[in-house]
Amino acid sequence: MLKYFICRNYKNFDEVKIDFMDVGEYDFQTDCLVDNYIGKCLIYGRNGTGKTNLGRAISDIKGIIDPNWVFDGNNDNILYSKASVDAIDFEYALSLVGKDVIYRYSRHSDGSLINEELLIDCESAYKCCFDRQEFVFDKLDLIGVNRDAAEIYKQSIMIDGMQEQIRNAPIPFLRWLRSNTYFGDNKIILMLVNEILRIVFLSLDNQGIALLRTFVDNWTTDLEWKNNLSDFEDYLNQMDMPCKLAIQATPSGQKKLYFDNGRLISFAENASSGTIALTEFYWGALKRPFQPSVLFLDEFDAFYHYEVAEKIIRLLKKKYPKSQIIITTHNTNLMSTRLMRPDCLFILSNEKKLTSLNHATLRELKEGYNLEKMYLSGEFDKYE
Repeated sequence: MLKYFICRNYKNFDEVKIDFMDVGEYDFQTDCLVDNYIGKCLIYGRNGTGKTNLGRAISDIKGIIDPNWVFDGNNDNILYSKASVDAIDFEYALSLVGKDVIYRYSRHSDGSLINEELLIDCESAYKCCFDRQEFVFDKLDLIGVNRDAAEIYKQSIMIDGMQEQIRNAPIPFLRWLRSNTYFGDNKIILMLVNEILRIVFLSLDNQGIALLRTFVDNWTTDLEWKNNLSDFEDYLNQMDMPCKLAIQATPSGQKKLYFDNGRLISFAENASSGTIALTEFYWGALKRPFQPSVLFLDEFDAFYHYEVAEKIIRLLKKKYPKSQIIITTHNTNLMSTRLMRPDCLFILSNEKKLTSLNHATLRELKEGYNLEKMYLSGEFDKYE
């Protein structure tokens, strides 16, 4: 479970922090919490405040574990424009098996790793400073790792006695541990890796809608498997997209998805942008083979009617009760105590500070308050 996340010098952020421990004393919409941490939250903010960048920053850690994960590097704009050094810092605090776990690392703007450190209950299990070629492995017993493994790791990242790999593309020790070490009864590393790999970031814009139309028919095999076509059809109808669907092979043998309105009409060519967006959400969020640890949805409702957006949030609460779900939106209709809590509604300001609504006013926000009306009337303007 993620307790907090901090990022420094990334894109338009000098520093940004999201604190999932900052839970208010509300007795309604308790399904927005997970184990007394903020579990479901909406983030509002004017255009250009960095809502999308926040999602990319949170999911950056996947590149530590998965070498195929593409870091948004090799880009002069990746580093905060006023940064005094070429270093982007990430810090993740988690609660795992009753332990407080902090994993922090820094990257250069080209994506290469500068350092990494893992702390267990405030004690440093290890620290690697790749630029200075310094390694501290004094407390590996905290994660059930033998010191011999650390020596093997250091040897494995040398090339012909030279440290070119350390300087140019260091292998994170956490990634190496996952593949090369047996942990016995100490499962902290395995659980940490599992949490990281289950972080999901989804974003969709007009360009993405156009691209998705070209891929829709690639999903027909999955739709035919285990009655998924009926499930997908029921889902669209539940989301106020009444339709009947069919799959049929073309003369060339390719199977395509159709609307069945008495005659078959190509789904990919005729579905609205909203329907295509719902299709992406179905496959990208609902049909994953695992429950996400963190699911970040960037402006998920840009193509939806507000009632559909509300249905999706309710569906996510039911589908993933133990996941932390972060949603960016401009839809003020969702700013309602019928759906959310004030401590789970955030404003990202032009100064790149996140403030929950319960901290954005001197009023004691109660269940019967119209939060949308307060927002539109300027109650929280100071924090935008």
